[in-house]
Amino acid sequence: MPEPEFTLAHNPFLTWFFIVVTVAALFATAVNLRNVPLWLLRATGRRAPGVVTRIELVTDPTGAVLRRPLVAFTAGDGREIVSAPVLYRPRTALDEGSAVTVSYAPRNPARVVVHGYDFRAREVVFAAAGVAIAIVVSTMYFHF
Repeated sequence: MPEPEFTLAHNPFLTWFFIVVTVAALFATAVNLRNVPLWLLRATGRRAPGVVTRIELVTDPTGAVLRRPLVAFTAGDGREIVSAPVLYRPRTALDEGSAVTVSYAPRNPARVVVHGYDFRAREVVFAAAGVAIAIVVSTMYFHF
């Protein structure tokens, strides 16, 4: 009986390595897509010009200072709204008095997205890279 040919594809360590890489890539995709509702609000919400009234500062449990802008704007129905985005960031290029564009939910104008603050292109790039890596590993190694 001929001895079976050993190939790299049958190495158990390599199999587990590629499984872990695939799961990690899909996890990275999920983490980077956590702000999709904000992206949708930015794309579909009503836009209005606003002004940053102040920068709100908080300290997280590790002691890092996080920031988010409080923005005043006039909703389409004439109401004056002062609101802040959901996200805090370690840094922001916005200062008090900065003119910004906001997108808000028509039924809840206090729910806002501040253009130039809430969206990070790297989240989309990392999510796409995670999916691409998972697909490449799956098709090349597991022959799906």
